[in-house]
Amino acid sequence: MRRSLLAWVLAALFLPAVASASWVDLVPGATGQPAGVFVVDQGDSYVVFDVLAPRVLIEPVKDQHGRFVKVSLPGAGVFGAIGDPMLPAYQPLVMLPAKGNVGVRVLDRKTVTICLPDRGFEDDLLPVQAPVPKILGALENAPFAFNQTTYSANAFLGLAAPKATAQKATHLLTGNDRWMGF
Repeated sequence: MRRSLLAWVLAALFLPAVASASWVDLVPGATGQPAGVFVVDQGDSYVVFDVLAPRVLIEPVKDQHGRFVKVSLPGAGVFGAIGDPMLPAYQPLVMLPAKGNVGVRVLDRKTVTICLPDRGFEDDLLPVQAPVPKILGALENAPFAFNQTTYSANAFLGLAAPKATAQKATHLLTGNDRWMGF
């Protein structure tokens, strides 16, 4: 019993550390700051809102396809094409003013670069997978999508210009044409 305990202690001390989930502050003093999309001003023809992401959660993920890293924002969903890296994103549905036009203008943007290997995360970002039906055996038989072209590109592909679209599907859901999703 003592030998096995000693072996575990020595292994814990001398084996390379494996990264565990960690919060990364994107702005100083981010702990406790709200995250999400907030309306800060509105009028008859406009809405101004802030998108705040003060910190991200970086965590290792292991499944039957390998080891990956998942990056998430509090209260955010994810985006990315199937097989591409799963990246966090706020995707709000905003009610437009009666006299407003559909459009988005970025007034201010701050970016922060996080080097995952410097934080102990050497694996690829978790790829987006197609939805799997909730029936027996479907998960085990689902194909694994991994876009090698995207993962081997020597470029950051996630910082596209903001895009706004009037969602036709929202009219079916709400009966109102004044909703905008982006």
